[in-house]
Amino acid sequence: NMEAFFLEKLDQEHLKYDVLVTHFLSLCTSFFKKAKAVGIQQTIVVDHNPRPWGGFPLSKIVKNKIKGIFYSKYIDQFVGVSEYTRKHILKDYGLFLDRKTIVIYNGIDSSVFIKRRNENKNKFVVCSHLRHSKGIQDLIKAVSILEETVKSQIQIDVYGEGPYESELLKMTQFDDLQEIIRFKGGSSQLNKLLSNYRYLLQPTYMECFSLSILESLAANVPVITTTVGGNLEIIENEKNGFMFEPKDTLALAAILKHIVLENIK
Repeated sequence: NMEAFFLEKLDQEHLKYDVLVTHFLSLCTSFFKKAKAVGIQQTIVVDHNPRPWGGFPLSKIVKNKIKGIFYSKYIDQFVGVSEYTRKHILKDYGLFLDRKTIVIYNGIDSSVFIKRRNENKNKFVVCSHLRHSKGIQDLIKAVSILEETVKSQIQIDVYGEGPYESELLKMTQFDDLQEIIRFKGGSSQLNKLLSNYRYLLQPTYMECFSLSILESLAANVPVITTTVGGNLEIIENEKNGFMFEPKDTLALAAILKHIVLENIK
């Protein structure tokens, strides 16, 4: 793993570092004790890891508390990428970490995004890794229950790849939605493509502080997303988007219907 590789590299090449900053690694593990032992003076951990919707099982909760007690002393600064993340660091590893836990929000270069200038009625986009936790299966279900007069007005393009893609394609075909929901694969041009749409759809089950949402807003494209994680710190319902509870396909369908009917008027 990355931790073992780093420590082995230090040993083999006799490298010395004063400060260690980690991203996407597990917090409060023996790695940080070992890092201090080889001469690291300051350790800073940045937590980007979303928590599962519904929380951790009891065994994981207990393990995290124990790890917080034993290994948090070897971490000088905890950084959450949202207030949601900061709160969960304290919840997971111990409230005693409050004084050395701060928030530094995820950021993007908004200048590279072309701004939407047209209405782009009923054109929706999904930009996501295609895995179950992103909830795209709920979007397919929501579209499938719409009346034909509403459904026929909608275009949804999905950009992304991932292990759940084949299952999503099967669902789309089963509900005969291939002409409505189109899977476009990965793209490095989203900074230019987003402006062609009216809304970003993100029916995710877990999120710390979504870069996709920030990018969409930078392109002047409001967002339809769930009330999880840091989403609530970005999206204000009916101001810069719409929000619904995760897995609530009826609520998502109602939002889509509302948008289409408003456009028809």
